[in-house]
Amino acid sequence: GADDRNGSDQEFAGEAIKQGDKLVCILGSPNRDPRLFDNPDAFDITRDPAQNRRHYRTFGAGPHFCVGVHQARQNLEVMSAELLTRLKQALVEKDPSVALPMTTSCSPGWIKFIEHTFPEYLPNVSTCKSPQQMFGALAKTYYAQVRKIDPKDIVSVSIMPCTAKKYEANRPEMRSSGFKDVDFVLTTRELARMIKQAGVDFNKLNEDKYDSIMGASTGAAVIFGATGGVMEAALRTAYEIVTGREVPFEGLNITPVRGMEGVRQASVLIEDCKEEWSFLNGVELKCAVAHGLVNARALMDGVKSGEINVHFIEVMACPGGCLGGGGQPIPTNEKIRRKRTEAIYAEDMSMEVRKSHENPEVVGIYKEFLGEPLGHKSHELLHTHYRERVRY
Repeated sequence: GADDRNGSDQEFAGEAIKQGDKLVCILGSPNRDPRLFDNPDAFDITRDPAQNRRHYRTFGAGPHFCVGVHQARQNLEVMSAELLTRLKQALVEKDPSVALPMTTSCSPGWIKFIEHTFPEYLPNVSTCKSPQQMFGALAKTYYAQVRKIDPKDIVSVSIMPCTAKKYEANRPEMRSSGFKDVDFVLTTRELARMIKQAGVDFNKLNEDKYDSIMGASTGAAVIFGATGGVMEAALRTAYEIVTGREVPFEGLNITPVRGMEGVRQASVLIEDCKEEWSFLNGVELKCAVAHGLVNARALMDGVKSGEINVHFIEVMACPGGCLGGGGQPIPTNEKIRRKRTEAIYAEDMSMEVRKSHENPEVVGIYKEFLGEPLGHKSHELLHTHYRERVRY
């Protein structure tokens, strides 16, 4: 909403408004107008817009596609390729400029933290945009092209567990589509409040699948929400790219990177590589995971001192990962975070496809539009760089 002062004495809807009175203008739901609709608080998609001369509609005019935000799978594909490329440059080409360990880049709270607190490690941050921002860029390029929609007519709305995603969507770096890639961000708590206000009864809704295109998801995308999940999903893909085999953990479950300890370290031994990746034979890929910025600081202090020596780091700003985000339903405590974690891994186990590189829609996007991971168009749309910021 917005507030202002009334410029003169007026009457509106039977109410006298004096000069200088403060006005608050609130954008409410047009479908909930007691002057126009019977039982205005009910959620009714059959409500006839003709009874309202302004043509209010429950979901607005025009086509709507719920394409989801499962661009986590795209993020994994690109991040895995970037990690392997950095390892090759460091181990084979002996390039001293390669920044290792590489850190994840999908948590905007972590990005803001490292910009202010450890700016000397910004080259170590993966250039991959977060899943939210990858989706936004592709929604207004690839999706617009396939659907034959002018991208200026697309409104991209992201539903996130993270309040920092609102800030991320407004960053100047996030306009690679030629437009603001993500127009609006709602937290899960805000969406839940809207659902309750609309009177939606989920028990009466039919189950359905995500719309295609850009709707297919994988178990790798699901576990992004838990601390250690990005690391695990990336390792599933990277190991298989290098060896042609699945990771040597039962059921693809890389349990050493899971848990609620503030800082965790794990390693995966790479053996019997494909010929083009033979330089990684016998390499012990060392990883570290931190959640919560107190733990992130401890991890980075360890890297800085040389006490922690790893190749790949995952950091989530929120305790427990995204499932404990500031936009999630409250209260959130350790017991609730553990329950949410259990649910995420159970969902992963139930998925038909559990590795990002096997997602058919990701494969199709590269074949039809992006070309290849780290290629020119992929770099243009899916990558970015961050900058040092002054300490407060």
